[in-house]
Amino acid sequence: DVTGSMYPYLAQFQMWHKLHLEQNNGNHDFMFFNDGDNKPDLIKVSGNVGGLYYINTSSFEQLSITMKKAMLRGGGGDLPENNIEAVIEGLKKNPNIKEVIMIADNYATPRDLELLKMVKVPIHLILCGAQKQINPAYLKMLRDNKGSLHTMDQDLYDFSKLNEGQSIKIDGHTYRVSGGNFVKS
Repeated sequence: DVTGSMYPYLAQFQMWHKLHLEQNNGNHDFMFFNDGDNKPDLIKVSGNVGGLYYINTSSFEQLSITMKKAMLRGGGGDLPENNIEAVIEGLKKNPNIKEVIMIADNYATPRDLELLKMVKVPIHLILCGAQKQINPAYLKMLRDNKGSLHTMDQDLYDFSKLNEGQSIKIDGHTYRVSGGNFVKS
């Protein structure tokens, strides 16, 4: 997610990758998304929003150029974003990928969660801006996808094992499964 709300976190992303990108087994596939290349909000259609920038590289310079290009071509606009569309398109570019690391804005619920069923690999989610609470839509996404959540204090892997009525504590807050969704208790 390289929309405007994510700008404070992108320097951290770049620093981490500067330290790890050139390793042989590092992450080399990246899909940056900006929620539509400044497309007017009224014409954004789930699954076809655009503003997607893929690169497979071990070059930090090429990674930075692609990320900056995505940032300059769109800043987001409306609050919902096209996270799942970006994952699907990235998997099309490299179908050998076994898992996805998503870095996303806690306060921007994906507009396209109905597309999650098309994602057949686990999503490992790093949420930015999640100091006060976790967006329940992301918890449901991880439960449905058998993914994991990574916060500053915890790494959580067992969302898919939570049954109706069960709870999980994340960074001092309790979330309960109710009607297939998560609610803060």
